[in-house]
Amino acid sequence: MGARLLSASNSAAGTTSVPAPVLDATGFIMPEEADMLTGVLADINAAFGNTLNTDLSTPQGQLAMSLTAILGDAYDQFLALANGVDPARAEGRMQDAIGRIYFMSRLPATPTTVTCICTGAAGTVIPQGALIKDQSGNSYTADNALTLDATGTAQGTFTCTSAGEVVCPAGSVTISQSVAGWSAVSNPTAAVTGRAVESRTAFEARRKTSVAVNAIGPLDAISAAVQAVSGVTDAYVTDNSTAQNVTAAVGLLTALHPATDWLIVTLPAGQTTSP
Repeated sequence: MGARLLSASNSAAGTTSVPAPVLDATGFIMPEEADMLTGVLADINAAFGNTLNTDLSTPQGQLAMSLTAILGDAYDQFLALANGVDPARAEGRMQDAIGRIYFMSRLPATPTTVTCICTGAAGTVIPQGALIKDQSGNSYTADNALTLDATGTAQGTFTCTSAGEVVCPAGSVTISQSVAGWSAVSNPTAAVTGRAVESRTAFEARRKTSVAVNAIGPLDAISAAVQAVSGVTDAYVTDNSTAQNVTAAVGLLTALHPATDWLIVTLPAGQTTSP
């Protein structure tokens, strides 16, 4: 039979001096690790008749610290699990699971896309996947094959090989992979910057918005329905229920006409439109 730990203050089998965690209306509360160590030392000492030296430099002291670390790690994992079922605290895998209840998935990272003008000998074909780079060393591949026209120019898009918020200012690209007949590349305008993986905060905000689909108020319901459309990254809905013009300092809106509803939608390319 395995030995049972005994309480330092009580010789009855099955008791312990290690403080227990509490799960109550406020959540999961862990005992302090120092208190757990004191309890483990007391249990080990009691198991050997209260005759041990409990200094942490002794073998029994080292064993007590190891057992305390194991216990503390187990409590940490349970605390993470308890927090993971709370939408206000969940993150990572647990937040993704909550999102699936609402048929939501975390928005993935998207790459930066830059529109370039390629120049060189007329008739030159720049193959799909041809490489250019920006001044920071980030690489971009041609989305499609490009054929230089009679003037020796062609316009096309190049996508960054790394997804995320890679900034590519105007006039910052050069040829990275040489192609016969292709002499230069330039980007007159800045690239459309990519997006990082949706953060915990942004995901939770979008989940809250999605719940508003069932809202009684029409503005919340419209906003939620529009943001549920694939490709829409943000939306702002407002109205003017008065008989007077109302100023709105939001995006493209400056004046709301009487008795009108307005919707601003952010599209993947970062442009806005108002119906």
